[in-house]
Amino acid sequence: MKIPKTFSLWLLIAWVCLAIVDMWFDVVSTAVFIKLSITIGLLMIIVLGLSIAKRGEADDPKQ
Repeated sequence: MKIPKTFSLWLLIAWVCLAIVDMWFDVVSTAVFIKLSITIGLLMIIVLGLSIAKRGEADDPKQ
């Protein structure tokens, strides 16, 4: 469970850094920034969703 949380945290940190740098220096266009933001958000949802599903399987008793 530690790896997905760490990966999601690093994705969030990378996105915040990109947002700050782009706000001050216009590194990427607005369209590319929105696409990157959506992609990072979807990756975070997938990683956290998979980790929750895996934890749920681990909690279920075997029949």
